[in-house]
Amino acid sequence: MPTTLVDLKTDLRAKKPLKLAFTSIFDPANQRQGEEYLELYPAGRTDCEILTIPIDWYEKGQTRNWSLDLWYAKRQQADRVEDIRLSAYAFGASNDLGQEVVTNGYLQAKLSTSLNFEPLNSGTVLSLGDFWPNSKKTVDFQFNMPIGALTLVGLNMIGLKIELLRSVVYGSTAWGRAMYGRYEGRKKDITIRLHVK
Repeated sequence: MPTTLVDLKTDLRAKKPLKLAFTSIFDPANQRQGEEYLELYPAGRTDCEILTIPIDWYEKGQTRNWSLDLWYAKRQQADRVEDIRLSAYAFGASNDLGQEVVTNGYLQAKLSTSLNFEPLNSGTVLSLGDFWPNSKKTVDFQFNMPIGALTLVGLNMIGLKIELLRSVVYGSTAWGRAMYGRYEGRKKDITIRLHVK
């Protein structure tokens, strides 16, 4: 007897949901070991990791834009993380250590898929969403300091913090990490070197 459409619908409802999973397999010579890496690279390239972002010969009133790829667990076996967050911080209580830039949100960022930039000012974090291992998202940055800003001509420093967050279940983490709640131990700090002329 032929199967009817009604029979197929009944059959599909009676079965359990289908669960899919995958594992990335890397060439052992290229696979990286250890705790998950968070890495920034120039957009579209992976030849040289960025540890310092230079904003050279900047004139107040200008707008500078650039894009960077943020990789999570590149060529590593790792768990998916629920969120990676980006924030700016000052190195101290003076303008040459980033206080004015961070307080006023002169540095802004967004995912390349978003429409609006968000200022990275004191206490503000930009959520980049969940990440699968060996994946990247492109982050667009914008810097604009008004002409009347108090930051002096010369070299100034600002910090950029990138950290991953994930929920952990009791007994499932390696010794030395949090055993419950949220794990926020993995982070990366990038220095932004601002040269105002």
